[in-house]
Amino acid sequence: MWALKLSSVPIYQTLKRMSPLPAMLLDALLRRKAFSLRIRVSVLTVCAGAFVAGCGDLDRNVLGYLLAAASCVLQALYLVLAARADDELALGAQGLLYYSSLLALPLLVAPAVLLGEASRLAAYDHWREPAFGATLALTLAIGASLQLLLFWCTLVTSAVTTLIVGNLKAVTTTLLGFWLFGRVRLQWFGLAGVLINTLGGILYSVFKFRESNNSRAG
Repeated sequence: MWALKLSSVPIYQTLKRMSPLPAMLLDALLRRKAFSLRIRVSVLTVCAGAFVAGCGDLDRNVLGYLLAAASCVLQALYLVLAARADDELALGAQGLLYYSSLLALPLLVAPAVLLGEASRLAAYDHWREPAFGATLALTLAIGASLQLLLFWCTLVTSAVTTLIVGNLKAVTTTLLGFWLFGRVRLQWFGLAGVLINTLGGILYSVFKFRESNNSRAG
């Protein structure tokens, strides 16, 4: 959220789409995964597009870029470690969701208590309203389902594939950001970077699909 506050929506989404690179490196380091040349080239294309887009951003904010990069690395590490845990313990998607939620709970509760969020939540006036309760329950269900599907996709494919496919949604977000937020200012090569970034994601999907078909045929 800090990175999004310091940079425009299209630039933030483009930089976030660099996450497959640290995921590929971490997967190779922690799980000894091998990636073909075509896959490596497509991932590097994604990152090259993000770099070009950043150079074309007239509202350049270095801190926002650094925070977005840190978010990419942490997200990649999160998924790779989840896959490694399943390699060693065979937890499955539901098991990963359960234990990751347990581990995250203290990290959420402690700041809430220290920063006074717990008392403000207790004093909230709308807890007993049916509409609020239904909305809260729906939000929790959507969040849990999203996390479960994220783990499931990672186990069935890989952390890199999950991030590539998930980041394809950023194409829509990027385009909407151009139209809805007036503070977006890009030079022509910044827009070219967004297009290159998107092309890298499409190439990865095509190459991965072909490799999967070839492995089944073999």
